[in-house]
Amino acid sequence: MSNELEEFKDYLSEFENLPIFDSEVCKVCGIDISSDIAPIVSYKVLLCSCSTDSAFDKVKACLTENNIEYSFTEFPQLKPTEFRVFVDRQSHPTAESLLTKLT
Repeated sequence: MSNELEEFKDYLSEFENLPIFDSEVCKVCGIDISSDIAPIVSYKVLLCSCSTDSAFDKVKACLTENNIEYSFTEFPQLKPTEFRVFVDRQSHPTAESLLTKLT
């Protein structure tokens, strides 16, 4: 057991050399991620379940109507009528509310 603990400590020590990302400028690549941009490009995922294709078309139309940018992927692992809907963090509460009403 002591040997396993030492191996685990060695494994964890590898992560001590990774740069810490605690500012708006990445120390490795120099990319500036301002607080204005970060919330826009970070997406939330909502699970949408529609009984028919026309119901999903209604969901898409409603999101578009409310000026919510979205993308989606099918989620056939659960049901062929379930989709993952990606929306930006700022639109998430509105999109979630709309999806709750429509599905």
